[in-house]
Amino acid sequence: MKDKAEPVDQRPSVTPVPLEPEFQLEREGMKAGELRKAASCVCCGKKILRGIPMFWRVTIDRFIVDLNAVRRQSGLEMMLNSVALAGVMSPDEDMAKPVMKPVTLTICEDCGMEPKRIAALCELGGEGERG
Repeated sequence: MKDKAEPVDQRPSVTPVPLEPEFQLEREGMKAGELRKAASCVCCGKKILRGIPMFWRVTIDRFIVDLNAVRRQSGLEMMLNSVALAGVMSPDEDMAKPVMKPVTLTICEDCGMEPKRIAALCELGGEGERG
């Protein structure tokens, strides 16, 4: 006689799998007040909790390269004939300077999957201040 096999539950497990230590995020989550501030997508204007309950929070910084600083560093590298030595001997000055205050944007999952122009996103506004 054949043994009857027990039916196997083929539903996926709902227990979250812990991330490996190297993939653990070092930041904390959002509190209720912070989530309320980020409740709408800057692209479509809809609430972020429609559909998939995931969203993007993007911070955009804009910089300009300080060509004089780059020339000074390059000249020191050429004089010393060593990039490593020039890195130790240089004053470690900024090679790029910010030209605007960071802009923090909330983007829903749907809009986050579409191509966007970064400059246009900055004009849409966000949580941060613009300079």
